[in-house]
Amino acid sequence: MEEPKDRFGREENFWVTWRNEARKRLTRTGNDSHRLLREYREAHKDWGNAVSTAQRIGYRNEKESLKVEMERRREVLEIKIPQAAASAGAPAEWVQ
Repeated sequence: MEEPKDRFGREENFWVTWRNEARKRLTRTGNDSHRLLREYREAHKDWGNAVSTAQRIGYRNEKESLKVEMERRREVLEIKIPQAAASAGAPAEWVQ
């Protein structure tokens, strides 16, 4: 029996692979955010709270950048992929 396909001829594997890659990217960004927080806490501890203003600004900028990236990646995973699947006629369970 032939595998089910969406309206564009793509099989379940296409959608599962896209979803899994999106999850991996989101997880990596989350891990980067946790790493950044650990590094900042270590710097505080090691430098006796003498973290410079430039270091604080750098940390804040990187933290904000990671926050934006996490939201963008979460949106891809939770909104864009399911919308694309729905418009292609792919079963919802392929992207859950």
